[in-house]
Amino acid sequence: MCMFTRRVTVVANTRIFARLCVPGHQVLIYSMTMDADDELAMILPLPIKSGIGELDVSFIDLSAYADFFEDLEKAEMVSLKYRSLVERQVTPARPTLLVRNVDSFEASFAPTRADLDRLDSRFRLDAEVWGKLSIYEDFGFAVFKLRPGLKRIHPMAFKFPRRDPQSLFFPTVHVHDGHSVPPLADFDHELFFQSRMPVWLKRNWFKSTSPAGTFMRQASLPEDLMDCEDSCFLIEIRGQHPNRDIYLVEDSRGCVTEAP
Repeated sequence: MCMFTRRVTVVANTRIFARLCVPGHQVLIYSMTMDADDELAMILPLPIKSGIGELDVSFIDLSAYADFFEDLEKAEMVSLKYRSLVERQVTPARPTLLVRNVDSFEASFAPTRADLDRLDSRFRLDAEVWGKLSIYEDFGFAVFKLRPGLKRIHPMAFKFPRRDPQSLFFPTVHVHDGHSVPPLADFDHELFFQSRMPVWLKRNWFKSTSPAGTFMRQASLPEDLMDCEDSCFLIEIRGQHPNRDIYLVEDSRGCVTEAP
């Protein structure tokens, strides 16, 4: 879910990278172009392990690699077609949230939905919105405070402990006006990921013809962010689609599939 606490006039060219890194943890890197009239917060839900605290999510400064996704897009990608059907996977006043400065962002992690009430009142969502988003009742939330104006947001990166260590999560639900959750949403997304498992997807997808180290600037990559000896995969999602998050899971065959 990419949820904004105030209305944004433009959200486009969203790019997300996901990878399972150290056991039980996922890397997530998020970038987009946006325009807003006021300062606002972007909230990303995270399917976290229960019982974690504010410091158990590590924010990563990628300001020195602002063109991370531009380099990803330099990879020569081979188009592959859908090869398999996918079966559904079962899957008193408090202090304000700790704020961490990550270059141009102020970032916080809320371990529970209730912890979002510790945000500055300007950056809270109405209870009416949460009534439409009951699926996130047991999630944690990464919060980024963003300044107004038209800009390309340099990559926001962090690492978090996943509830299901065998799956990758992409926050793609749209709430772009601070209060409505439409059943269909306009997608302009590129989803990049790495996996050493065979990949079977129900969308058209792409695979790089060479390892990540041949097109990424390795000296600028923080440790564990990518596997430079492995290929990258890409899913493009554009136009109107059901307004939901996307999960890739390792199924009983040992393959990575997309949950329906």
